[in-house]
Amino acid sequence: MRAFITGAGGGIGGAIKELYLHSGYEVVAPRSTELDLSDMSAIHDWFSSHRSEFDVIIHCAGYNRPLPAAEIPLEEFMKTQYVNYISLLEIVKANDAYFKEHGGYIVGIGSLYASISREGRAAYASSKHALVGLVKTLALEYGPYNVLCNTVSPGFVNTQMFQNNNNEAKRAELEQPVTELGGESLADALLAPTRIYVKPVLGLLRSEAGARVHAIAHITGGGITENLNRALAPDVDAVVERAVSPTGFSMGWDVPPVISYISRAAGLTPNEACKTFNMGAGLMVICPADAEDAVVAELEAQGERPFRVGTCVAGSGKVVYSDER
Repeated sequence: MRAFITGAGGGIGGAIKELYLHSGYEVVAPRSTELDLSDMSAIHDWFSSHRSEFDVIIHCAGYNRPLPAAEIPLEEFMKTQYVNYISLLEIVKANDAYFKEHGGYIVGIGSLYASISREGRAAYASSKHALVGLVKTLALEYGPYNVLCNTVSPGFVNTQMFQNNNNEAKRAELEQPVTELGGESLADALLAPTRIYVKPVLGLLRSEAGARVHAIAHITGGGITENLNRALAPDVDAVVERAVSPTGFSMGWDVPPVISYISRAAGLTPNEACKTFNMGAGLMVICPADAEDAVVAELEAQGERPFRVGTCVAGSGKVVYSDER
């Protein structure tokens, strides 16, 4: 099996490269000095002189030079677009014939900036939004050929790019204790290890209660709104519990303090927050109402603390929130 990885000289890309090497893949990961992803002609030349047969393509390369929108030179803006997503399109095109014959995987490494933004990130945020749109389209076009396409959008990761694009004051702010986070710094809260649900979910599915599970949704980049809908039948809506007041909003369960803190600091509306974060519900199980107690009991036996997030009703395959009904 062969994997092509861009951005392997960075923190995230380097870790991905090592993982694939450890898994026995032949990894091709040209450095920026070998392959300039801002130059489409260079990409075409590289693939014309190298074997273009990859089972996995992972686009981890990223370019970010923060500037106010009114001050970005057009060439700088376009360099960001070329590196961050247009180059992936050209790489996939070079591997098109192989994918259509053998299937495979296409992964784009996104960012929180695929859902939100901040001052100085016009070029970077637009490129990450575009990357998500590109990969969704690739999923539609290559799905019939057994090519799985997805975007992974990590939160804060202390890489060299982060260090380069955040000044001392910003880094100091991230490292300050925050009362709302129980005295923990925002950086530490964001770097807390993620929960892995594979073992408890496998335990559930192998149990008697698991036979009553209709669907499972992993809530990642795109939040609840853009992930739970994938698990719905065309004639079913998911009504997720949420309450909105003049002073803010709350979900029908306890949201992790770090998500509430960031949502408020960023000025996110309830819909923006639910389209960005999982709101503390990393995985959702859909089951009949009369199977809920058995499913909950089995997950509790697996060491989890499940909670109800809402109900399914007749609809058109959408995620809606109780405050909007």
